Formats: sequence, structure tokens, C-alpha cells
Amino acid sequence: MEIFNLKNGLLIDINDPEKSTVEDIVAVTQELDYVAGYRLGTRPVIKNGLRDITTLMKKNTSKPIIYDHQKFGNEIPEIYSGGILGDIKDCGIDGIIILPLTGRKVLESIVKKCNKINLLPVVCGDLSYWGYFSSEGGYIENNTQQKIYIDAANLGISHLIMSCNRIDRIKIYCNQLNAIIGQLKIFFTAISSTECKELPDACSHIRQNKAYAIFDLEFKSPQDYKKDLSAFWDSFRKKLDIY
Repeated sequence: MEIFNLKNGLLIDINDPEKSTVEDIVAVTQELDYVAGYRLGTRPVIKNGLRDITTLMKKNTSKPIIYDHQKFGNEIPEIYSGGILGDIKDCGIDGIIILPLTGRKVLESIVKKCNKINLLPVVCGDLSYWGYFSSEGGYIENNTQQKIYIDAANLGISHLIMSCNRIDRIKIYCNQLNAIIGQLKIFFTAISSTECKELPDACSHIRQNKAYAIFDLEFKSPQDYKKDLSAFWDSFRKKLDIY
């Protein structure tokens, strides 16, 4: 399943609770050829409802919207094989971000349901903050994300979210995952400012795959947002030698 037409580009983060700001962000970005789509967060959904905010966005753009329900994928398998994913799809969402810390059976149930209703599963195995893994004082074992990504690839999932400040891990994963699924579609989070300083100057592991950066700068005005967005894209593509 593929909903993103660009080989490389930006995914615009939509997480402002105000409808007017969501409209402004979509208006500024929907015609830019390097904008691949949108990641919808929970704040506007909690305040306005998933259907209303998705309908608002779809009136102004035909680009895909993936929904980040904040760590979706940590219930029992029966929940996900039921109606919840269908409800999300019916609201106009094109893809769902999954962080399946509860195990492979949960991941399998989500992927099976997503394939049935034509909803793109995008798998995340990592969080960017220090303290997530057991070696950092967290509860998640260090090899957990590797297991998640490998299980996802074996289930046919090639759309993955990876944290840019864990680039050392990404290099290892890409080799393993390319051997299983072929070309990956990687969505990068935790890229700081327009400098994209966490991205390495040369990373062939990333360049052979599709790469998208998630742009989540605060919206202040249409002019400033578009200017910052352009600078962010320019820096991102140069780091990956995208021309």
C-alpha cells in the first residue's frame, strides 16, 4: 500500500488545537511540491473531534493525512480487530501511526485490519527522549525497537518512523530491514530547527530509501511559517543530497 507519491519530502505536523490555525497551515503548505502530506496529532482531535478536523483539512488539500493517536497499539488484539480502525478510516484518515509495545500479536491484528480497510500502517519503534531505554533508566529493553521494526518488515510494512537523534541505530536497522522488505519509507522525527544537525552529512543507508522529515515548528504567521518551512526543506534535502 502506498499513499505518498514523492520519493523524498516533508510531512507537516498538525497539532495546534485551533481550527483557524489548522486551516492556515494547510493553506500555506498544500500547494508546495515538496510537502508529501500531514501528520495529525491529538490536540486538535481532542478539542474538535477527529471527523471535524479531518473534514476541515480535506476541504483544503488532497494530500494524505496520517493520524498519530499517541502510542496507538498498546491494547489487546481484540480491540484492534474490532471497529476502532474502521472508525478512524471513516473519518477520512489515510494512515495510522502504531507503537506496538504490547507485542507481535497486537501488531499483526492491526496490520491485518489496516490491510482489509485500506488504511496505511506506519510503525514506530522508538522515542527520541533520553530515558526511554533500560540502559537510560527506562522500562523498554534496548532491543525492543529492533524487534518491532523487524516484525513490521516481515509483515510487509515498509513505512517506519525513526528518531533522528538515534541515527547510529538507524544505520543498523536499515541494512537489516532493506534485506527483508526492500526500499523503506522513513519518516524522521526529532530534527532540531532548520539546521537538521542530527542528520549525517553522508548516509547511504538513508539515501537508498525514501526519506521524509516531519516538520513541527510552531505556527506564528503564514509568511514566517512558509519561510521557515522552505529553509527546513532546503537544509534537509542538502543533507541527503536530494536535488
